[in-house]
Amino acid sequence: MAARDRFELALHCKACNISGTADVSEEDHPWMRHPGFGVDSIPDDFRVTKASNYRQTTEIICVRCGTLVHPQAA
Repeated sequence: MAARDRFELALHCKACNISGTADVSEEDHPWMRHPGFGVDSIPDDFRVTKASNYRQTTEIICVRCGTLVHPQAA
């Protein structure tokens, strides 16, 4: 079974000025076909609208205003 890297991503809505931190993980082995990215937990002010195996194509929005949020490494 593959090990998973776990880390945090900082979330910030520029429109509402709300911030939070999402706990995420992905597969640790470089020979995997895809990294198996997943959001493990996310603050109530944010929501995943498009889940993906890749961090770059996973979409997270602000629940209050619907603005697309671009996560940054925490």
